[in-house]
Amino acid sequence: MPKPLTLLRIAAAAVVLSLGFASDAHAQSFTTFDPPGSTSTDPVSINKSGVITGSYLHSSGWHGFVRDAGGTITTFDPPGSKNTYASSINKAGAITGNYDNPLNVSHGFLRDAGGTITSFDVPGSAFTEPTSVNDKGVITGFYSPPQSDVNHGFVRDAGGTFTLFDVPGSTGATPVSINKKGAITGVYGDSFNVGHGFVRDAGGTITSFDPPGSLLTGPSSVNGKGAITGFYDDTSGAAHGFVRTAK
Repeated sequence: MPKPLTLLRIAAAAVVLSLGFASDAHAQSFTTFDPPGSTSTDPVSINKSGVITGSYLHSSGWHGFVRDAGGTITTFDPPGSKNTYASSINKAGAITGNYDNPLNVSHGFLRDAGGTITSFDVPGSAFTEPTSVNDKGVITGFYSPPQSDVNHGFVRDAGGTFTLFDVPGSTGATPVSINKKGAITGVYGDSFNVGHGFVRDAGGTITSFDPPGSLLTGPSSVNGKGAITGFYDDTSGAAHGFVRTAK
């Protein structure tokens, strides 16, 4: 009796993996790492030089780390931090993220390549959470006003000046990534709290988007050419990836 088609496909895939990809397997190499004393390690961003940043869990809480291209790991926390969460590193080695103070209030930080840390907040905000820094030192992220649970977007230029924004007609904005030209992508909720994608160009013009058939859109990154990737959920609840070209 012939095998079911699915089993034949599995068998064929196994042959391809063992034959067609044997040389690729040998070409790859993996290096595992953990900061000293870590019970959980969460790398989140790597720059062109191979420098990695992220956070790790210790018995004392979450802390930031940077691992240079040679493998040396340096841990860090902004002054007064209870928990530190690094989110992005740029070409020069500047790192942004957020930290919680002892009262569990979230503040933003920028750590330059030399290790100097500057904390910051969107003026008048209840919390500030940076998500991405580009090669010019421009940071994007989100904040919430006091006694509100709605996220709003911000851009902080290299000089420390803030520009605040929301997607027109939306209940807010949650930026997640900024490219070298200053284009920002992220997600916003409509009046039914359904998530949609948006892109904000360097001049401030905002365009919303959804892949065809999307019930929920979650962009994750925008590259230097303006291409955006992320995921979307279809009407059945299944998640799919997407790439949105700049034009």
